[in-house]
Amino acid sequence: MLVTERDWIIKNLETIMPYVNTVIDVGSGEKQSNPLYSTLYKIFKPVRVYDYLRNKKIELKTLDFNPKAGASYICDISKNLPTELSNLEFDLVLCNNLLEHVSDIEKTRDNLLSLLGKYLLVTVPYKFPYHPIPIDNNYRPSSDDLVNLFSQLRLITAETFEAKRDNILHRFTMPHHLPQVTGGLFMRI
Repeated sequence: MLVTERDWIIKNLETIMPYVNTVIDVGSGEKQSNPLYSTLYKIFKPVRVYDYLRNKKIELKTLDFNPKAGASYICDISKNLPTELSNLEFDLVLCNNLLEHVSDIEKTRDNLLSLLGKYLLVTVPYKFPYHPIPIDNNYRPSSDDLVNLFSQLRLITAETFEAKRDNILHRFTMPHHLPQVTGGLFMRI
């Protein structure tokens, strides 16, 4: 996650935090499974969205398809949800930098909505290089595209913004272009 993206997320979280007690972060386990990212986190110690939520005493669960990610729930969000998740609902569903990595965007959307109690906060690369970790479906939505994907929810805010290359890894992997990210905050109607 880019630091400017993290700041956008936290800015929008601040507007809804009085109404949020439970959060599930879909597509991001507790552990960094990439050794390079883990090393960079240890060196630079960035404030992460998880740190922000924990400081607010929010109950945080995670969901990831990778068993090594240390997530609370292990499943592929683009397929059928396991029974243990079928009756769970979270005040906030976070879905950051995931939609470009799923095999079925509509099924993923439907599963996100099934976990949704009140709010959905999504970020997706807009202008960003191909990065197949594990896959890249080339989904790069504009803010209008994101609003259309989640048309059954009430829009609070959606925008596409420039994200600076914030760390050494991004400077090496994106040396010639300034990435852009699309973000949206939605509310169940």
